[in-house]
Amino acid sequence: YSPWDFVCFNVYPWSPVMTSNYGMGFRPFLDHLKKFVAGGKPLLIMEYGLSVGPYDVTGHGYGGNTEDQQASEGIRMLRDILAAGAAGAAYTHFADQIWKIGSMAEQDDDPEEWFGMLALDPKGGPAMEGRWRPVYYAHSNFYRAVLLEPADLSPLSGAQRILLYSERANEA
Repeated sequence: YSPWDFVCFNVYPWSPVMTSNYGMGFRPFLDHLKKFVAGGKPLLIMEYGLSVGPYDVTGHGYGGNTEDQQASEGIRMLRDILAAGAAGAAYTHFADQIWKIGSMAEQDDDPEEWFGMLALDPKGGPAMEGRWRPVYYAHSNFYRAVLLEPADLSPLSGAQRILLYSERANEA
């Protein structure tokens, strides 16, 4: 699937359709990607996350989420991504992208403009200021220490190598 030394996918709860409740589901789809599509290459999830746009246009969470849902589901997705053995993942947008649909100066109702960790003032304008949404703080808190091995987060018995990354430990 990839001429590179790694395989990249964007994965959301509504896209591709296989991640929805009409398909195999989010985590099973990630397991499928890792086992059958990546083919031994590192799997990178280049985009994941939820939109807090005013409307769910798909019935599967493409918009219409609360900011608290964006935070909790974002972390659930990240845990599933890491548990499936992906080499890494990137949350979809640092800031809302008001320029994507319609007006270049005001945020439209389209879900595509509402993914950001940084919420922009929906009134728009050149002096637009932002505020951090709960999804930013949830990810910041999650990355204090990340269990990297064992990847499947299964119960352990006997001797097991555990690989943990902690920013605080790196500072010491």
